[in-house]
Amino acid sequence: RPETDIRVYGEVNVRYPFSVREDDPATPGDESRSFDEILQIDELFADLSIGEDLFIRAGKQTLNWGVGYFFSPANLLNLTRVDPEDPEEELVGPVSLKVNKPFGGNNLYAYAIAPEAVREIEYLSAAAKYEWVVGRSEIGFGTVVHRNQGLAGMTTWSMSLYDFSFFAEGVLQYEWDAGFDANLEETFFPQATLGMSYSWKADGSDRSFSATGQYYYNGARGAVLPASYNGEHYGALRGRFGFTEELSLEAFWLGSMRDGSGMIEPSF
Repeated sequence: RPETDIRVYGEVNVRYPFSVREDDPATPGDESRSFDEILQIDELFADLSIGEDLFIRAGKQTLNWGVGYFFSPANLLNLTRVDPEDPEEELVGPVSLKVNKPFGGNNLYAYAIAPEAVREIEYLSAAAKYEWVVGRSEIGFGTVVHRNQGLAGMTTWSMSLYDFSFFAEGVLQYEWDAGFDANLEETFFPQATLGMSYSWKADGSDRSFSATGQYYYNGARGAVLPASYNGEHYGALRGRFGFTEELSLEAFWLGSMRDGSGMIEPSF
């Protein structure tokens, strides 16, 4: 932080080994790994504050739009998606310029985003988002336009009430390459999700309980889950009971709500 209104932040991951062994069956041959395989830049950006009500961030940054836990279709800007089996994994964002203007408890955002492999400014993507606080709820509206891909609009809702948290997302995507005069069922793709979480901790002890459940409807091409899961309706549920700070019992379910296929993972 060279000045009060300027901050620079970077986060990188270095992966070892730097070369592979000839006797490794997963990677036959003795060869060096590429630079991208060894060093991954997760974030590298600069923050600039103009006055007390305008904030600018430029560089490679994570851009989280969604409020979902296991599934987040409204997370339209990042390069990686939320993994239902590891929902707290940090996502990788694009090189972009973000401008934030607060209005009391509300926020207005504008973005210029450089998709991967883009070298000319006319191919940048543009996005905007508005967050509106109403009582205990926060409602978000956003849209993103890609020159060569299409456009998408999303809305989010989140609310906390006592020990409960509720959240929902809705997304509608349109693809340019299908043509404006094509059948709407072939060019518009809806997605939606609804979830709830609950947490409890006993007074005077380390006992605790938490549970999170979420439903996801995927009407877009390609599912976020493996192809072995059937249909467009998915669900995920995780429950955890803590006996002490070191000892807990947990169960996780992820699968299709169409035929019940999926996985159950208990842990102790």
